[in-house]
Amino acid sequence: MNVHIDPDGLFVIDGRNTKQVDVPVNSSSTVTTRLKVPSLLRKQTFDIPVSLSWVDVNGVARSLSRSTSITVLPI
Repeated sequence: MNVHIDPDGLFVIDGRNTKQVDVPVNSSSTVTTRLKVPSLLRKQTFDIPVSLSWVDVNGVARSLSRSTSITVLPI
């Protein structure tokens, strides 16, 4: 499974926006990505979309996209 994260201007600390994850059939996996948050003068919200793509056991290409918002408060 390919996992692509769009950090919306934030810096990906481990240096990779795309990761390859091996997930056995009928199971789940957790992918963790660390983001560096800039110093901000005011509260700001970042929208982080994540896209998954894989080929299922029948050889059919599949994809799924979701996003979440992260609100960062000023320091």
